[in-house]
Amino acid sequence: ALLAGADDEAAAAEGCRTGAEAVATVGGRPPT
Repeated sequence: ALLAGADDEAAAAEGCRTGAEAVATVGGRPPT
């Protein structure tokens, strides 16, 4: 991609979404 920042934000957003889904599925602690 031309903008590395955009990739970083997309990767962070994907990681946060995946982590939140995992926590919701397992019923663990909420994301901080």
